[in-house]
Amino acid sequence: MRIIHFGVNGWRARFDDGFDAEGVCRVADALASRWAKTDASAQFLVGYDLRLRSREYARTAATVLAAHGLRASLSSSACPISALSWSVAQSRDCAGAVMITGSDNPAEYGGLLVRGADGGTVSEEFASDVERAIPSESPILGQEAIKETELTSEYLHALARRFALDAKPFGGTRVVVDPMFGPTQGLLCGLLRQGGCEVLEIHGEHGEGFGGLHPKTTEPWVDECERQVRESSADLGIVLDGDGARAGFIDHEGQLISSASCICLITEHLARAHGMSGRVVATLASSARIHRQAERLGLDYMGVPVGFRRLHDEVLGGDVLVACEEYGGCCIPDWLFERDALLEALYMVELLSSGKVPLRDRVAELESHVGKMYYARRDVRLDAARIQTFRNLLPGLNPQIIAGERPCATSHADGMRLQFPDDSWLMVRPSRTQSLVRAYAESGSSKKQNLLLDAACSFARGEGGSWE
Repeated sequence: MRIIHFGVNGWRARFDDGFDAEGVCRVADALASRWAKTDASAQFLVGYDLRLRSREYARTAATVLAAHGLRASLSSSACPISALSWSVAQSRDCAGAVMITGSDNPAEYGGLLVRGADGGTVSEEFASDVERAIPSESPILGQEAIKETELTSEYLHALARRFALDAKPFGGTRVVVDPMFGPTQGLLCGLLRQGGCEVLEIHGEHGEGFGGLHPKTTEPWVDECERQVRESSADLGIVLDGDGARAGFIDHEGQLISSASCICLITEHLARAHGMSGRVVATLASSARIHRQAERLGLDYMGVPVGFRRLHDEVLGGDVLVACEEYGGCCIPDWLFERDALLEALYMVELLSSGKVPLRDRVAELESHVGKMYYARRDVRLDAARIQTFRNLLPGLNPQIIAGERPCATSHADGMRLQFPDDSWLMVRPSRTQSLVRAYAESGSSKKQNLLLDAACSFARGEGGSWE
């Protein structure tokens, strides 16, 4: 029996290492059993991306749900996960959704993600119940008729209304859009053109293998969009990840802007241009610039442990303007209790169109207020025994010197986070889903940032080094 681990975001695996029809059946069977206990009369939606066999596996999942007597509706076409989440949240009788997607993983990966009744992530209790209920063998499927439904048009109409796109508010702005072979193909382009933009889309076709591209909004996977921005003299490049949850932004010089800078700019735009207010919530591994920007804008700030579920819990508590993760995902609860790359992109275009100030100049102005910081993450892959040893050691660690620097504060709220007097910080934490230790560091000096990361990675490998 192949062991499947199911978390708050669902299950992901390589196609050649377990992500297949049998696995999808088993997980869908556990989900159906869990939902049938509490929401037997509700509706459930099933969406999918453009990866290998995604529609086939989505139909399989919908069939399993229907076999348990649940009302399952399959998306009639590939859709971004944000459209699926929005559709769930808008429906009065929808209690959850399944999305077949590999997200921002390479083409060799597939995944089965789950969303709750509010369109957001499910609870840890729900995920644990599902994992325990996964059967050892695939259930035998019948010939249940599956209803198909169109999920993207109402979502797109709602976005168009939110930004009053029929009034052409973005007139003349030139944008390159890269959906990275994902299910946002044509969607953001259509909205931007409706708003008056001149748009060039790349990687907007079906391509098994994605041409070797990882659908991730980071270097080096954004190189082609950066080149197209320079060659077409565009004002902005927008890169959308493999399921439409995260967006990356490229300035008119063809340089990728850090996700922290983009979140800071959007937060200021929401607060000042739209008069919105509320708390700014970010994971503890997020840039200190987000905290500084919140203070500058007079907004309350809260840091929470890594994982979007922790952000979601704060969103449920209310009074949140923006909730963001260290990878650049941005949730604006006024719209949806989840990340939405298209919404984020439209706010960025709106920001640039109002005043016609280039993105690079806006970032420079931001840095004059919150400072310039260098942020990076490194992963150290270890065997299971070493990971467990490291996990056991962390709660008792209180290093006095690291890389020649003395921390002024230590927190064990999520792994270990060390704060330094100059606002530099270092965080190390074992991954919850993979056999690796993640190290994050930020500093006003790139040299110090790298020294902190070097020390953390050496320690994780058991080499000691400059950690006392």
